[in-house]
Amino acid sequence: MFLQIKEFFEEKEDSIGKIIKAPFESIYAVKSSDGIYLIETGGFKPKLISDEDNPELKEWVKNNVN
Repeated sequence: MFLQIKEFFEEKEDSIGKIIKAPFESIYAVKSSDGIYLIETGGFKPKLISDEDNPELKEWVKNNVN
């Protein structure tokens, strides 16, 4: 899964600092040169998601990804 995430960011010409598995199914936090992104890997290709509609995920990011 990490390889798919790295390839996703290489396509965006963004370098990854760290990939952190979230305690939610198929969700990873990615620290990149442009900031922190949440990635869902449940489909064929990783996709960016938001934590705005998920207060538990938002709280986890706040407490664990800085």
